[in-house]
Amino acid sequence: MLKKLLVILLLLSISIFSCSACFADDIVKIGGGGTGLLIYVNYQDTLPDGRMIFSGRGGADFERQRARLLCVNPDGTVSWEYVDQDEKEFYKVVVLEDGNIAVRMEEKVVLFTPDGKNTGREVIPSGASVDNTQVISRGLLKHYGEKNGFTEFIDWDGNFRFRTDCAFYATLTEDDGLVMTGRDPGVGASFADAIIMKIDWQGNLLWKKILPSMTEERGEATDISDLDGCFRTSDGCYLAVHKQHVKDYDHPNDFHDWREYTALIKFSADGEILWEKQPETGRRFEDVAEYEGKYCVSYYSGLDIPGNSCYLWLDADGNELGTTVRSLNRQEIPGEWYGRLMRKMQMEMIPSKEGLWQNIQIINENLTSAGDNYIMSVQQMLVRVPEL
Repeated sequence: MLKKLLVILLLLSISIFSCSACFADDIVKIGGGGTGLLIYVNYQDTLPDGRMIFSGRGGADFERQRARLLCVNPDGTVSWEYVDQDEKEFYKVVVLEDGNIAVRMEEKVVLFTPDGKNTGREVIPSGASVDNTQVISRGLLKHYGEKNGFTEFIDWDGNFRFRTDCAFYATLTEDDGLVMTGRDPGVGASFADAIIMKIDWQGNLLWKKILPSMTEERGEATDISDLDGCFRTSDGCYLAVHKQHVKDYDHPNDFHDWREYTALIKFSADGEILWEKQPETGRRFEDVAEYEGKYCVSYYSGLDIPGNSCYLWLDADGNELGTTVRSLNRQEIPGEWYGRLMRKMQMEMIPSKEGLWQNIQIINENLTSAGDNYIMSVQQMLVRVPEL
């Protein structure tokens, strides 16, 4: 009897150890904190060796926020971290063609080595605010205006390369040009019309595709339409989530009266729509990634359990392959827990050599005496996406 009990205890301990190892492999804390402590980062780019770069800020309170860079290995372990005591936040990070990292700060762009060392080289844009300057692998894009705006491209040596009559932001840098996305500023166009276009390195337009509204329901000319998460697929096409927000006529200042429509769209190498997929009623697509030849789109559904992260898998032709769900419970969420209410934000999905990750924030809240939500803590983690 004693022998049997010892065997059972041994098996139980092995089971517990296996679950702990699984937890450690599947969830990695990258930010968060308790009351007044907010540390968050957003995924920015991936180094040639597969390490993932995040940027953001962190500190004991909003007045003492400091800029933060975080480099994560493909297996989820931390490679290095950099905190700048003189900057409030790092806004954008891009891996350059020479392997260095360009970091956009509040008033300048600073170059770092792949191991997080400041090279001492700084670039201060002239003629346009840093807020309207986009860093790409080959230089800077300076944006002037939005409707009837234009963009200038300046290389890293400070040479003016071209000007193009649009103020869209580059989504992808390619050998033969830039793929850009934004909203159509054309005469007579609705501000809800999203656009994807490609220009060469001389600023010449190669192709352009305008995406009309996904609904006949119109707001107060404050409709917002964008292409999110656009990337080049392994078969040389482009994939993105089309998102459109429509504000209610009767409640123009109420955030909760925005209605969101989403669709997953695959474009050919020339910008033609190959297929479009809209979510089921009550769901909205969040982000999309390609992993091992399949497309995975994260989605939100008010019908699902709040702690669940849901994923739809498709083949290259847009055919559904199935869904997977990752359930998060209190015991799995790293860090201290404050408050009662919970909100979950599903952010970027990031393919790596060790699996597909998603950047997720868990926000815990309490109610004030006035009935308003008060953020008590934020926990941020990388969660491994379950495969089919």
